Amino acid sequence: MADVCVTQQCGLCCFKLYNGEDIIAFGSDGRLSTPFQNGPAFVVNESDAYIQCVGACLHSGGQAVGCHAECVNQVPARRLSAVLKVWTYNYEPARSETNRRITWLHQTFSSLLRSDVFGKKMPTLPPELLSQITAYCYSSFAIEYTMARLALGCTKANARTTVISMSQRIWAHFTTFEGVDYIAPLNNAADHLHAEIIFEPDPVRSVKTVYIAEIATVPCVVLGRTAS
Repeated sequence: MADVCVTQQCGLCCFKLYNGEDIIAFGSDGRLSTPFQNGPAFVVNESDAYIQCVGACLHSGGQAVGCHAECVNQVPARRLSAVLKVWTYNYEPARSETNRRITWLHQTFSSLLRSDVFGKKMPTLPPELLSQITAYCYSSFAIEYTMARLALGCTKANARTTVISMSQRIWAHFTTFEGVDYIAPLNNAADHLHAEIIFEPDPVRSVKTVYIAEIATVPCVVLGRTAS
């Protein structure tokens, strides 16, 4: 019986899985495990053995995406795979990134609670109580936010391949997710969608490669290039 590695960041809310929490493993074959307590090693139903995926893991027995059991219960079964594709992480986020995300979720959810977005304006609550509500619910709000964005049409069906010329200006359209701007489509011509220029061609050198990077004040810019 091979030990399947379980990622230690929830594939749905994208927050850390702690020892002792009830989790569910989502296998590469699309199969869900029964709930079990997160720990260094665990056997489920005497047939499936799971270990925590930490450090430089080789995933020799395969890898499954770990999720909080309560997060899995929040997502309809038919949408589970789509949400996991959005959120399953490929790196360990820095503490500053996690803190920024928590702050955004707190502020956004608090703002919604004070508005009439739920059909009617909520009673005015003391700031301390409002803070407690958002602290308890922000991971659930993160999942609802993701599902709402998916419902707006951010799907693979809308994706397409675009050929960009390096000898012309490159214009970008940005999409915002959880308060962070990400590059969506690129184009060599400006239009109602592509309104921000991110690359100016160099008339002296022929450019082969454009590198897109993130810096503190500008979400996505050209960082470097390789000339012929």
